[in-house]
Amino acid sequence: MFLGDGTGKYATFVCALYDETQRRLTCVNAGHNIPLLIRADSGKRAGESVPGGARSPEILRLDRGGFPLGLFRESAYEQQTVALAPGDVLVFYTDGLVETIGRNGEEFGVDRLAGIVFRRNTLSALELQEAILDEVHRFRAEADSADDVTLMLVRVK
Repeated sequence: MFLGDGTGKYATFVCALYDETQRRLTCVNAGHNIPLLIRADSGKRAGESVPGGARSPEILRLDRGGFPLGLFRESAYEQQTVALAPGDVLVFYTDGLVETIGRNGEEFGVDRLAGIVFRRNTLSALELQEAILDEVHRFRAEADSADDVTLMLVRVK
């Protein structure tokens, strides 16, 4: 799809395919918000042992892909394949969520989103989704949402 008509229109998307037998996710991103994978049981962070053998979540950005569709006549897209484990959480979201503006003029942001999932990673996917959306609503206070907010969570069993 090439929309080279000078309108500047384009489309973003993320495509993710899950191989249940191998527990592998293959993902490609065409200019959309970068999905997050929060690993429930990494065992190590930054190559260091976790004290006492405890296991802590790790956050991975599924950032491989390419440009939004419609910007260029020809584009190449790189896919990313990751192994998943029970308890891992995948987070797909739109810019309306992370660009929500709080009363102090600050954006909600990807770091705040990842932090909620990181801290509350024992919740079910539905409970976690509700917790995130509640936090977005509290963050924005009484301000109207400037954009749609879409959020999809997947917890690996």
